[in-house]
Amino acid sequence: MKVLFCFALHLLIGFGIRAIFAQDLRWLSYVLHYALSLSVAFCVLSEPAKFTISLQPVDVKNALKSFGIAVVFMFIALVANKLFTFPSVPNTAISSIPQKFILAVILAPILEELLFRKLYLGFLLNKYKFPQYYAVAVSALLFGLAHFRLGTNSMVYNAIMGVGYGLIFIKFQDIKLCMGSHFLNNFLAFLVSVFLEK
Repeated sequence: MKVLFCFALHLLIGFGIRAIFAQDLRWLSYVLHYALSLSVAFCVLSEPAKFTISLQPVDVKNALKSFGIAVVFMFIALVANKLFTFPSVPNTAISSIPQKFILAVILAPILEELLFRKLYLGFLLNKYKFPQYYAVAVSALLFGLAHFRLGTNSMVYNAIMGVGYGLIFIKFQDIKLCMGSHFLNNFLAFLVSVFLEK
């Protein structure tokens, strides 16, 4: 299946690039990782005529509804992580607050939503004609697995959030709303991490 092939390449590209770059250049490795992964996935999965992103302004009502969906899934993901204890991994996150903000709050929502919702989920729905909820589940599972280096809690949290982003994508057919909801989630997580570090 092409989606799994692209996902495997995504992981391999990530391993290769992280092996090359030093920890202080992690932000650059992330950008290159997603640039290469998006390029590969675009070439393998997308028919250029079908890959479009509307430049129309976002409907405010839909934005508020999508943020509401995201908040519900944030709550579910947090409860799941509190109910089940998973092994943690050492924190190898970026320590620079500006780099963390740019990477996690700005770049991640754009790049991850393009890859996991626009390309992977879109391909499963349009090319393979998966039922909507199966396609959402597969893309959410891949999204959770992509966060494996951050530990099991992060994988579970992100898989649950992936379901929320996938439902937003299906309901509103606007990748910008997925990016906005992902931005909201990562911004709140960023604020919590900054205040916990103090």
